[in-house]
Amino acid sequence: MQGWGMERTCCYYYLSGDEKAGLVCQNWAKWVKANTRVSGGQIVHATNLSWEGSPDEWNSSNFNKANLNASLHGTVSAEGIDLGSIASIIKGLMWVSMKDNDQEGINLVIDVMDAIENYKDDEGYCADEAREDYAKFSSEVYIPSGWSGKNAQGANIKNGVTFIDIRPKYKQDPDWAQVENFINGGEPPRFRYHRFWGQTEIMVANGLISIYGLSKDGSSGGGSSGGSCSSSIQRQGYKCCKPGCEIIYVDNDGNWGVENGQWCGCGDGTSSASASCPKAITDQGYNCCSSCSFVYYTDSDGNWGVENNDWCGMPSNCN
Repeated sequence: MQGWGMERTCCYYYLSGDEKAGLVCQNWAKWVKANTRVSGGQIVHATNLSWEGSPDEWNSSNFNKANLNASLHGTVSAEGIDLGSIASIIKGLMWVSMKDNDQEGINLVIDVMDAIENYKDDEGYCADEAREDYAKFSSEVYIPSGWSGKNAQGANIKNGVTFIDIRPKYKQDPDWAQVENFINGGEPPRFRYHRFWGQTEIMVANGLISIYGLSKDGSSGGGSSGGSCSSSIQRQGYKCCKPGCEIIYVDNDGNWGVENGQWCGCGDGTSSASASCPKAITDQGYNCCSSCSFVYYTDSDGNWGVENNDWCGMPSNCN
């Protein structure tokens, strides 16, 4: 599935700025934008490709040369909707669009993920699927001539049996009639699958849109919102808080604040706690923590936190 590989490549491009990864992602993004449509709340995208010809022999020095792979041609052979696949593709498009400030790409990201909500039911996200692959149920399974026996379902195992012959319990499924009708020459059965990986792709895509604050108004990109903060925080996709922010948490990546219900980097903020912590802790040579954060340990001396890989005393006014 191209979405998984391209998402990783374009994420790498977003983080590193690698020119070669960028060229691959930019050309791919043009293709995605040309072959993905949202209309009337419904999504249509390329679901199958056909290829003709062969690629040129690989040579790393040819990377930026024109007119390569002239004999290789790929075309869209089928369109439809695969919710998990398009969510994965959209994540790849999101990374390259953010890196290149491509608002057209970001708009498509938002449109597709908004439209996916129209495919939601009580169990998750799914779409009707016509499954022609059930035709294989009538295909013969290789059993050497002369071999015989029974399997756990009580089916006879012998030369010439089909896939369904040795799985008789499938015929007890309430939807077996659809499959049987198709095997006998009818229309392909239609089912609604809530695949776990597909649900995950959709959830992660929505989460990234939220983390990076993507929108169709041109203010997208996950960059600074006016303040400055640690590059380690920004590399994780978080924005910098506005100047004058309140430090809520401190770790090895830097100071963290919260704005609009989202974490942000608070590079020049003020702590919500004073530097006062129990004397029993400072008498041992430990510093007070710079802010109220996670309590890792509590003893008779007080509450202990960790900053810069060392113990610190939690400020006394932390709840």
